[in-house]
Amino acid sequence: MKHFSVAELKEFEDMIDAMVLHPDPARFRRVIEDIGLLHEGEPFGDDEIVEYFGHFYEFIQIDGDYTITAAYASETVRRFFDQRGLRRDHEGIEPAPVVRDHQPHQPRPLRALR
Repeated sequence: MKHFSVAELKEFEDMIDAMVLHPDPARFRRVIEDIGLLHEGEPFGDDEIVEYFGHFYEFIQIDGDYTITAAYASETVRRFFDQRGLRRDHEGIEPAPVVRDHQPHQPRPLRALR
């Protein structure tokens, strides 16, 4: 089981804020560069980055019911495990942050993001 640190939860919060709550493609790019999900200076436009990563935020951008279909799930798995990243051979994308090594710690209660 993966336990996320406070710092990792803050990274997720920053990504959600820049992608969904206060959409800002340039800020989203800076956030994912800062956390190492995208190498700094990769030759992708901010809109390309949002288009690629936006898939992971689709279901929380919809106000109302959202059905996660088999097609959506399949695309999610394909993107999640695609080490090539964005479509110009995707060299600049790092593996997803949820598979990083972590230090074991005592589980903490979940708290909602602001």
